[in-house]
Formats: sequence, C-alpha cells, structure tokens
Amino acid sequence: MSKEFAENVEGMETRGRDRKASRSRDILSALEDRIVTLEDTMGDIKERIDDVDDRLNDGLQSMQDQLKVYVLGNVEI
Repeated sequence: MSKEFAENVEGMETRGRDRKASRSRDILSALEDRIVTLEDTMGDIKERIDDVDDRLNDGLQSMQDQLKVYVLGNVEI
C-alpha cells in the first residue's frame, strides 16, 4: 500500500510541475506577444515623429526664406 501511495504522490508532484511549466510557457508566450506588439507600436511612433519633424523643419525653412525675402525687400527701399 505504501508503494502505491508513493507512486501516487510522485505522479501528483509530476503533474504539478507539468502544470507550472505549462503555465510558465503560457505566460512567456503572452509576454513575447506583447513585446512584439510594443516593438511594432514603437516603430510606428518613430515614423510619426520623423514625419512631424520633417514637416516642422520644412515649415521653419519656409518661414526663414519668407523672412529673408521680407527683410531684403525692406532694406533695399
């Protein structure tokens, strides 16, 4: 009887470890998915920042050119 009990306890411990390992794999997989999503989102944000930066620089360059034309036009008068 004690041999059966020992085998039963061993089986329960193994199942417990298997469940923990499975749960750990599930958590790891979920975290990996979130990391991929986060990396994709960060890439999108960087692209948007670059677009805004380009538009801002273009706008500032245009304003600088307009100011230059205005100043030169008023200096020649």
